[in-house]
Amino acid sequence: MSMDLQRFHATFFEESREGLDAMEAGLLALESGQQDAEIINSVFRAAHSIKGGAGTFGFDAIAGLTHVLETLLDELRAGKRALEGHAVDAMLPSVDVLRALLRDSQPLQAMQLPGPQSRQIMRELQQKGIALRFLAGNGTPFALCRPQPQIILPAASLALPDRTLRLVIGHEAAHLQRRDPQRAALMRLVGALYWFNPFVRRIAARVQLAAELQCDARALAEGGASNDGRLLAHAYIQTLRHATGEQPASALTHRDFGGHQLRLQHMLQGDAGRRPGITSVLLLVALGAACTVGLATVQAAAMAGPPSLPLPLPVTSVTVLEEALPPAPSFAAPLSNTRVTSVFGHVSDFRQRAHRGTDFAARRGTAVLAPADGTVIAATHAYPDGANYGTVVVIDHGAGWQSLFAHLQDFAVQPGQRVRRGDPIARSGNTGRTTGPHLHMELLRNGTRVDPQDWLQ
Repeated sequence: MSMDLQRFHATFFEESREGLDAMEAGLLALESGQQDAEIINSVFRAAHSIKGGAGTFGFDAIAGLTHVLETLLDELRAGKRALEGHAVDAMLPSVDVLRALLRDSQPLQAMQLPGPQSRQIMRELQQKGIALRFLAGNGTPFALCRPQPQIILPAASLALPDRTLRLVIGHEAAHLQRRDPQRAALMRLVGALYWFNPFVRRIAARVQLAAELQCDARALAEGGASNDGRLLAHAYIQTLRHATGEQPASALTHRDFGGHQLRLQHMLQGDAGRRPGITSVLLLVALGAACTVGLATVQAAAMAGPPSLPLPLPVTSVTVLEEALPPAPSFAAPLSNTRVTSVFGHVSDFRQRAHRGTDFAARRGTAVLAPADGTVIAATHAYPDGANYGTVVVIDHGAGWQSLFAHLQDFAVQPGQRVRRGDPIARSGNTGRTTGPHLHMELLRNGTRVDPQDWLQ
């Protein structure tokens, strides 16, 4: 990414965060009963500005959601829709979703990578105009050519060893160098035109497999170490285990066991015709288990209903959706002794808005514990969502769940690190905007904040 584009991105992210704060303040004012046209106009202007910037930089998810909000707000401004409670109730959670999307759209920082080798290839790619981006949750790494060349790394990838992650990034970089995303888009177009011809699908699958083998070979050739093939094979198995049913176009299907087997043989031996050794056999057994889990995920995804816009749903529909969601992790209290001092949703004179989490009494330096297993996705003294949070740690627990801890004195973890329930992750403090030392905890479910006390055991 060029320095000019980096500056434009930084400006967009900063202005968007300010815009979201303005949107939230305006929506809370509307929720409190202030029927003021200028408040609606200010929220509309903020949404319109974010939409414009997101569209310019190709952040389609942000642009799409702000377009929905903009349309709703325009109807409110024109008097085509009555300003009722359910309309505001639908828009407020969207602000939290936009914050999560904005956070996930920001480029990876070098400190988030596990070591010098992955940071080195990141610098090399940046010099070529290729950005690395972070994606919360599970999935497989993938490459995009538009709006700019970029490699997307899910949270699970950041937990890989340093050299292994370098190989994974090298594989995705090879896709961009070969222009595979463009070729895949063309093959999808041909497949759509000739959907009735099974031979076209088979040819496309063969071409994709050949591309994957070529990219594996390039990554291993640039690495040069004798055990790189084994490292890449282990990473491949791990990404299959973490993969969901919704795969990017460049990924092989979980049903293609033969393709997976061939790739592993090439990684480990460089020649698919050799007799597989014990390492290959063990990895193929693991692959079979991963494919079985992946196939079950695909089948479950195929049975799910289509996504809907973020508008109010009937109570019966919400019940069905709740039952279809993956079970929540088992969350433990983040402190050995817990005493709640401020509850979720409370509006105080100090903060002038609904409390986003739960505050616990804690002296400065008290150990903060991971509430459940997960991957650290942020550990920083400068949290992107605002300076008021102070020092922050965020953990991704999978299945759409994240926990956030703010106002910390310091932290004992790094982005990409795996933690277990009960592991010490930080010490409480009073950094940021506080009235004194305490622990602030937020719990997010699919990007929307929920009451931590409803889920802590």
